[in-house]
Amino acid sequence: MVKFATSLSKESIVGIESVVSIPSKPITGCTQQQVEVQISKLYCVNRAMPTLPINIEDAARSEVEIEQAAEIISGAQRVHVPELLEKRAGECGIDVKTISTYVDSFRYGAPPHGGFGVGLERVVDAFLRPQ
Repeated sequence: MVKFATSLSKESIVGIESVVSIPSKPITGCTQQQVEVQISKLYCVNRAMPTLPINIEDAARSEVEIEQAAEIISGAQRVHVPELLEKRAGECGIDVKTISTYVDSFRYGAPPHGGFGVGLERVVDAFLRPQ
């Protein structure tokens, strides 16, 4: 599992099955020392290209940096694995029958998809914001 996990880029979307516990003494050598996660299964939902324009380091900015920055573009990748969609719908209390046409579209060949949108008002705000 470690070899598989390390082959994924940081931007890939994964699902995990795990047990979370509180250790008797703090864990050394990691950033989260108060909680231990024992992963039993790791699923790759969507393997991201390692050259995406936005990476995990962008998501780790401080709140001050975020407040000073102007977000002009928002983006996402949709989940396209039918079994995962059905599982997550069930976990969220959604009757899978009500979204069966959507889920079936992925069984019959709808490709993975991601996209972004540019907010024109955000571009204008970025130009007019005093420095």
